[in-house]
Amino acid sequence: MKRWIRIFAVWCLMFFCFPSHAEEVLDELSFDEIEKELDEIFEDGEEISFREMVLDLMRGEQAFDLQEIGRRIADICFGELNSQKQVIIQILLLTIVAAVFANYTNVFEKSQTADISFYLIYLILVMILLKAFLEMESMVMEAVKQVTSFLKALLPIYLLAAAFANGSLTAIGFSEMTLVMITILQWILKVVILPGIHLYVILSILNHLNQEDRFSKFAKLIRMVLVWALKTIAGIVIGFQTVQCLVMPAVDSLKTSLLRKAAGSIPGIGNIFNSVTEAVLGSAMVVKNAVGAAGMIIMAMICLMPLFKIAVCVILYRLLAAVTQPVSDRRLTMCVESVGDGADLLLKVVLTTGLMFFVSLALVTAFLRGG
Repeated sequence: MKRWIRIFAVWCLMFFCFPSHAEEVLDELSFDEIEKELDEIFEDGEEISFREMVLDLMRGEQAFDLQEIGRRIADICFGELNSQKQVIIQILLLTIVAAVFANYTNVFEKSQTADISFYLIYLILVMILLKAFLEMESMVMEAVKQVTSFLKALLPIYLLAAAFANGSLTAIGFSEMTLVMITILQWILKVVILPGIHLYVILSILNHLNQEDRFSKFAKLIRMVLVWALKTIAGIVIGFQTVQCLVMPAVDSLKTSLLRKAAGSIPGIGNIFNSVTEAVLGSAMVVKNAVGAAGMIIMAMICLMPLFKIAVCVILYRLLAAVTQPVSDRRLTMCVESVGDGADLLLKVVLTTGLMFFVSLALVTAFLRGG
């Protein structure tokens, strides 16, 4: 009789207490560092609470408004168009003036005057374009910094949530290796990739200064190396995370299975113990998955603004090159197109960085399952 009373008491404990266990696990996690990081990232926008987002995901509620996202994307695109309006007008005026000067000097056969006027206009155009490109480059560097800083703040919290659900082996292995990769990636982007894109744009502009083609092959080589480097980095990071997510959960699953079998062999309470353990691990898994999903949403939000801003710039500069080509000097048109190509490389950097960490976190969230 006492045995059945004990069983009934444990069953009542499991039934009434463990539905709220997920929120109890969440209370054990400190989100202060993440909230501080989000306040710095979104200082000019609406306030975002990471804890509230995790709670919404745990309850099955929608953590974001699709209409609000669409409105925000439209605001970003039209805002960038408005900010680039002055640059567009200046470039169009310069190309028109260059065409007028070219026609004037051709009529009077003043080649020296034509050269002087062209180089003067080209110099002014280069100054305008480089200023715009440096602003885009600074925006990309800030986006990379924000993504990596957010991940460094997120990983300790995710480590604890995963440790509750899976044990420390998988979580610690993922956290340590990912922190190392984040640091290395940030260094490569800052020291190699972004300066390489800057060099590519400078060489392309210099190449179009003269009639002779002097630096096009070198510029193409740099572009090819940069594109290959981005693809290689993404492949290595995602591939390593995939292998890690396939191997480490198997080790933890074996360890947990042995513990459950040992506990399950205890007469009388073995099955009860297994049921309670599954309930606890299930609650911890809900927290871990909610933290991972919230992290992916925040990363997408961080990359959203620079991604669409630079995409608008790529379209604008290539459209400008297409519009000015019939009336302007070929070298001026190619100069504008060179900045568009550089912006395209910056867009690839933002996409690669965002997708790389987004997919890595998605893989870990999907593969790391409790026992």
